[in-house]
Parts: sequence; C-alpha cells; structure tokens
Amino acid sequence: MVGFDVTACARHKKSCGPGCDWLARDKRYYTLMLLKHLDALMDQKKSLPVDVLAWHEKAKDAAREYAAMEERMYPILKRKSIKHT
Repeated sequence: MVGFDVTACARHKKSCGPGCDWLARDKRYYTLMLLKHLDALMDQKKSLPVDVLAWHEKAKDAAREYAAMEERMYPILKRKSIKHT
C-alpha cells in the first residue's frame, strides 16, 4: 500500500550479525523500518490512506512505550550481566 518491501529493506542492511533473512522476519526491525519509511513519506507531503495513518499513530505510540520500557529495564539488565561475568 505504501511501497515498503520488508525483504528489500533487510537486504540493503549490511552488517555483521544474523543476516538479511533473519532481519526480514524480525518484527521489531521491520516495524521500525516501516515507521521510518512512513515518516519519510509524510515529510515529502505524500498522501497516505486513513487506515495507514491510524496504524502509524498506534505503532509510534507502541514504539515509544517499548523504548521507555527498555530504558527503565537497562540498569537492571546491566547489573545482572555484571554479576554473571
């Protein structure tokens, strides 16, 4: 609907790690990439369908909540990893 291809996006990613096929199946990765793609379309003043705009708002809220949760959990996870080393 918005011209975003998960597999093509993952294949453009060049990094060491699990590889492109894994990234294409990682929901967190491709959801964040889709959000960036939609943000870019909105910056270019492209008109998007109403249901896409509604999903975009919900997904941005969820991403913010998840980032806040990770930020709150980081000190706990860091302490646990230090104890195991």
